[in-house]
Amino acid sequence: MLAGYSFAGAQEGWTGEVIFDVTPCHSDQDQWDYIPHTVTYQTDGRAWRIMEQGTSFERIWLGAHGAPAHQILFHFLGHAVEIEEHCSGKPSAQFDWGPIPCPWSIDASRMQLFVNDGPVRYELKERSVRAVKRSEWDRKHFGLPLGYEPIDKPGLAALLQSLGRSLD
Repeated sequence: MLAGYSFAGAQEGWTGEVIFDVTPCHSDQDQWDYIPHTVTYQTDGRAWRIMEQGTSFERIWLGAHGAPAHQILFHFLGHAVEIEEHCSGKPSAQFDWGPIPCPWSIDASRMQLFVNDGPVRYELKERSVRAVKRSEWDRKHFGLPLGYEPIDKPGLAALLQSLGRSLD
């Protein structure tokens, strides 16, 4: 019971922002545009938001600690889509800034944090950590923004394929 309490307390205890630099792991050069250069993680202790910078398209990940699923928002070539992904397993690592969000690798340790994202794997290295008071977050900061169209994986694959043909 005490372990459950300390984990819940840690989730509620820290709010803030962590900026990570990204190091690719064994990725082919043609996959590099898929890998972000930096990742910004924000949490109010309950919900979290991940923003990727440097990819060929914008992605925002939204979820809540302990939730069974999270959303990934894509914005590219005039399309704004939202896909829901289910969490697989419970994160095993706890950092000073709280538990890792579920889309990140569950084999993280206190020294290393890896992300498995589709065909690529990359390491996140902390660049900066900044505490933010819970009252400073906008009420809608961790919610789904308007304007994104829900889509499933087959629909997203078809959209990407059609966009690829139209660019040729």
